[in-house]
Amino acid sequence: MVKLTNKQKKLVRVLEGFTIIGKVPTHKEIAGCLGVTPPAVTAMLNNLERKGVVERSTGWRSVKLTSGVFDE
Repeated sequence: MVKLTNKQKKLVRVLEGFTIIGKVPTHKEIAGCLGVTPPAVTAMLNNLERKGVVERSTGWRSVKLTSGVFDE
């Protein structure tokens, strides 16, 4: 299991919400949901990618959740 901070859990929930509606969000959209700056979103996604929770590829709007399990 992957340990996530509360902020990381909130980001995962935001990504889940966008996934449910079939949309890949921009960093600006994620930042708006979390009340942080787009560069902060980039840093958070980098951390989640290192933990195996998200996958990113080069290109615009290229973040998706993996099937990784994390502690609640």
